[in-house]
Amino acid sequence: SSLAGISPRLSGLLDRLDRLLDQLWWSVDFAWTDALLVRPWRGRVAAEDADCLIEAIDACLNAAVSGRPLPAESIGTQLHLDELFSCLSDIAEQTAVFNPPPPSRPASNQYRRLRPKKRHEAERLLAYIGESGLAGGSGDSSSSSSSLILLDVGAGVGRFGRLLSSQFPDTRTLLIDRDARLLASSDADATLCLELRPGRDCRLAVESALDRLSAGMDNSSPVLALGQHACGSLSNSLVDLFASSQRLRSLICLPCCYHKSALSAPVSAAVSRLPGLARLFASVPARRLACQERLETLLLLPLGATGRTRLQARIDASLRRAALQLAARPDADRLLRRIRPPAADGDFAAYLAALDEAAGRHDNGEVDWPTIRGRLLTVWETETRTGDLRLAELVYRLQTLLRPVLEFVLLVDLQLYLKERGVAAELLQLFSPELSPRCLAIVAKKS
Repeated sequence: SSLAGISPRLSGLLDRLDRLLDQLWWSVDFAWTDALLVRPWRGRVAAEDADCLIEAIDACLNAAVSGRPLPAESIGTQLHLDELFSCLSDIAEQTAVFNPPPPSRPASNQYRRLRPKKRHEAERLLAYIGESGLAGGSGDSSSSSSSLILLDVGAGVGRFGRLLSSQFPDTRTLLIDRDARLLASSDADATLCLELRPGRDCRLAVESALDRLSAGMDNSSPVLALGQHACGSLSNSLVDLFASSQRLRSLICLPCCYHKSALSAPVSAAVSRLPGLARLFASVPARRLACQERLETLLLLPLGATGRTRLQARIDASLRRAALQLAARPDADRLLRRIRPPAADGDFAAYLAALDEAAGRHDNGEVDWPTIRGRLLTVWETETRTGDLRLAELVYRLQTLLRPVLEFVLLVDLQLYLKERGVAAELLQLFSPELSPRCLAIVAKKS
């Protein structure tokens, strides 16, 4: 009854995910989001069992790639791995994918200065707005009948609004950001210094700004609400604003940084009634895990051996990074997200050589690099000898498998909230996950 009104396929998937997360919640300690500090695992999984479980994960990967079922006696059933891979396949089918034709790039100096990732995102957004008819016309940049009001939330200086205006000349842009300094440096048609946050009703302020901006425009001009970087609670606030305002007709929201959200419970009634899923929202470490390397596991399914090689390279890189941080910061309670130089290529000796080179370039006499290097070697040899690195690899692999599951739950909660408010919405893979890991969007259009 809690999933009434949802498509049977999505309803069944949420039920399965609820049971799966409820069963697996103890298995992966979300507090260690870099997956390499394995102290919580000692006494829970024996080092000699790690190899068996890693083999089970590989068996699941092979079965998923080849399409063959897992043997019934597979040790993977101990951690419900076969069910997890089945859910991952269903999640991939539940998420629509936008595959546009080759991009028509706007003649803009601002566009040419964009980095490849930002350029890719701009191309995809422009293509989607044009093909979906959100611009009120055919999508032809030369069409003078196309008109659009862009409500760009958390937009900074509003670079995308300029690109959109070059593609659709009749576009007017209203930028909303809490940083007045960024807004002051933009050349948007209008700006509104406002912080959207849960519990704050900003509808009247936004609609008043839209009324002033649209003076003299055709009353039928659609308003597109865009959150290209809807960080933390901003995604919830933007979705709520879209549902409550009659002026906003279309939505493209790309949530991110889930761990920064001030909300600790689902916003949809459907997900709130599923205890295994609802626990995710109260766990900041679990929400942080959902932010990292999104869709990495879904990429493994069609890529086969290439994808598994990529995953193994990522595991090796993370293990080296963890060993370095454990040596340099033995009392740290968590690992840092990034460290340079990258450790994705080469063996451990090559990694140390790269670190030596970096230390030589940046040595200012304040860091005792030889001591740190010696401690790093000691930690690496000790961890390898005790088998804890295999446990670390096991935790990393399990977390990698769970990342797309956790993110899907967070996003489908917003999708179902819109549905409960009478607005049809879907999850759309708008960008290529290889170029832009933050690639999943909530898109909606009111009739």
